[in-house]
Amino acid sequence: MSYREWHYQKAGREWGPLTLDELQELVAEGHVEPWVQVRRADLADWMPLTDVVDVTDGGRPLPVLPADGILTYEIPRARPQRLYAGFGARFGAFLLDYFVVGIPIVGALHVIDALGLPMREWLRQALFVTFAWLYYALLESSPWQGTLGKHAAGLIVTDVHGQPVSFGRATARLFAKALSFCTFYIGFLMISWTRRSQGLHDLIAGTLVLRK
Repeated sequence: MSYREWHYQKAGREWGPLTLDELQELVAEGHVEPWVQVRRADLADWMPLTDVVDVTDGGRPLPVLPADGILTYEIPRARPQRLYAGFGARFGAFLLDYFVVGIPIVGALHVIDALGLPMREWLRQALFVTFAWLYYALLESSPWQGTLGKHAAGLIVTDVHGQPVSFGRATARLFAKALSFCTFYIGFLMISWTRRSQGLHDLIAGTLVLRK
């Protein structure tokens, strides 16, 4: 038995509930794309319809009903498949970013010490946090969609729908990493076993790290 428990996104709105059969009919009639974002009523995450059901009807062309009512057939456009970045790739990008963030800060502190300028420890920490915040949040919300380390490793940061993240979301992602640290790094190790290779900070901020 098929239940009306699915919703889909179109034109900035959420539509439903529908059954999977009804969703397939919408695709067949050309009302929605095969990779439309859908979610089940009892789940919070959105996913492409292609992850739920074979909407290509066994590999055959999908029927498309144009405005003139004459049924024709059209091969669906290929959608680029992106892979979730695993722990190894992300750890390599982290090491690169560690040097990018750490070396300038350490160098600046050495210069300050050499000049004999007094600086309290809390101010040193504030300087490091501010630099790291601007580095990560600005670059991950930029057209690059990632830091220098991620760019070198061929990775990008997106929201759960594969769209670029805002500065606010990138900021939330960075500071949520504090929880990944506080859990004895388990929040980072979660990348190895979660379905979409998300760390705890990704789950909190609603982000993904994908291969280009």
